[in-house]
Amino acid sequence: MVRFKNRWLLLSLDTRSSTASAAAAHPSLTPQSVTKLLRASLSTNFGDAASGALGGSLVCKYYSTHTGTAIVRCAREGAKVVWAAATLVSSTHPDGGPGGTPLRVRVTHLGGTIKKLQKRAMELDKIRILQLKGQRSSSKSNSASGGGGGGGDNDQTTKLLEASAKAISAVS
Repeated sequence: MVRFKNRWLLLSLDTRSSTASAAAAHPSLTPQSVTKLLRASLSTNFGDAASGALGGSLVCKYYSTHTGTAIVRCAREGAKVVWAAATLVSSTHPDGGPGGTPLRVRVTHLGGTIKKLQKRAMELDKIRILQLKGQRSSSKSNSASGGGGGGGDNDQTTKLLEASAKAISAVS
């Protein structure tokens, strides 16, 4: 019996309309919609043959609306084509039509095992969550001068980091 060999891609999705360097994910995206976007990009850019050959094994297993991080599984033979299709996605609309929000997709890691990818995804999520926290605290200090308890921010950040790590660890 032959086992199915996968490759795992760690994607970073962010809207181009944001001015912040940290990911500003589109709140309406889900793992299913990320899969649809990638399959539509495969079909549009590489034709029906590539879409048929690679689209069946292509699935988004995890997507975080907070950080814009996605974990995608694909066939080992088609990993480079899926990588290219991911970078060619330019809108949240599957056909790239006028109804979608401009979107930038970057592949930040390609791995053969889920464990290494999960480790990298947790590191990336931690960096992004801390960046978002820093941006939020700087905007608060600009809008309201004076002291204030930042303890709630730390609790919220810790909870978000723990939830993110738990969700990433659950991917299989």
